[in-house]
Amino acid sequence: MNEELLGKYKLVVGMEVHIQPKTEQKMFCGCDANIWGAEPNTHTCPTCLGLPGALPVPNLEGVKKAQMLGLALNCTLNSDSRFDSKEFIWKKT
Repeated sequence: MNEELLGKYKLVVGMEVHIQPKTEQKMFCGCDANIWGAEPNTHTCPTCLGLPGALPVPNLEGVKKAQMLGLALNCTLNSDSRFDSKEFIWKKT
């Protein structure tokens, strides 16, 4: 490769990590989170199906557990977080 060209760029790697905190309800709706062994599509609602007009609400217990994990892993937690939903932004305009 051309060394001059490589010197102009910096490698930036991002990671998206998904966790499943042990909570009674799903992360963005009130549906039962105990899905293991249940029949398919029996623990669903308009919100978790992503239907139009169904607005997600973050589960406070799930948020707290995610923060606890971040602290346990010695991560830096944001003092201010923002959650935007496509559905909510569309309805505001």
